[in-house]
Amino acid sequence: MTISRRVKRTLLALGALALGIQLIPVSRTNPPVAKQLVWDSPKTQALARRACYDCHSNEVRWPWYAHVAPASWILANDVNSARERFNFSDISGEDRVGILVKRITNGRMPPGDYLMLHPAARLSAQEKAEYVAGLRRSFELSGLAPATTKE
Repeated sequence: MTISRRVKRTLLALGALALGIQLIPVSRTNPPVAKQLVWDSPKTQALARRACYDCHSNEVRWPWYAHVAPASWILANDVNSARERFNFSDISGEDRVGILVKRITNGRMPPGDYLMLHPAARLSAQEKAEYVAGLRRSFELSGLAPATTKE
């Protein structure tokens, strides 16, 4: 068998594998919104939607690559994990603003890999300051406990 035939067979096998993994189901859900924050302003809510909602809400805008394995598996896992940590669509009595503020101000949120694909989610220093202040006020307006900083 010549090298070109081996290459063709290998490419054919890889193509079949790539098509086959598309059949593995992945859950890309957006459950109903349960309880949201009482927002202090439309600007704070807009900043949250721009920088956080695509992972930390039940209002995820699933991009085209969320339908292509293996990216779909990674993205669904990331969203589910983010929702478990904090979900703007299901605010509970447990206060999380301290953790949010810490992660936003130290640059851990939104994460760098997300920002590479979604540069509009990047907040300027002024936007971060406005967002952090607005989040604190929104948590207060929502009747949630004082901020903690434990992670």
